[in-house]
Amino acid sequence: MPRRKASPETSSPINKDRFAAAEKKYAAAMKLFVEKKDWSRAKDAFSSLLEEFAEDSGIAEFTDRTRLHLLTCERRLSGPAATPSTGADWLLEAVVLSNDGQTEPALSAFEKALAGGAEETKVYYARAAAMARAERSEEAVEDLRRAIEADPEVRAFALGDPDFERVRELATFVALVEPPSADGAEDQEDTTHGSQSEQDTKLDF
Repeated sequence: MPRRKASPETSSPINKDRFAAAEKKYAAAMKLFVEKKDWSRAKDAFSSLLEEFAEDSGIAEFTDRTRLHLLTCERRLSGPAATPSTGADWLLEAVVLSNDGQTEPALSAFEKALAGGAEETKVYYARAAAMARAERSEEAVEDLRRAIEADPEVRAFALGDPDFERVRELATFVALVEPPSADGAEDQEDTTHGSQSEQDTKLDF
């Protein structure tokens, strides 16, 4: 099955060209970050992405993840950090550990991030990405499902996120991230008055 690309129509407002440009720059930065572990060049790439796209509200998922990875690069370049004390600190710790291949310690840090009040969408999404890289596909899909339930807009981001390359072909992943067909949505709107789509019912989280 060919790779499905992120579909800007699933989020609003999104400019297609800006979305595609951000996706391309994010993928290039992630190659430096994950594959090469070149923290200095990755930091520059993430910083450049933020400078160009920080004001684009329609692609907040890219910029939110970029900020997290940028902090990770800065931590790598500055040496050992103090023991995490907040949920946000534990989330950063979890990302660092997962990128080092320390899956079990990373899972513990993700749990501490949740307990510490870190934003659930960010924790579930980051943990899903970590599980995907570790080839723990069932856990990756389950956490991604939780992230999408909390914020349906991350569906479009996950479609183009290189962190999910190892699970991209799974039927469960495709079923989760593919948006409902436009025809089906229109039919439902025409025939059901006062109802909401599956995506809309999750927006009250």
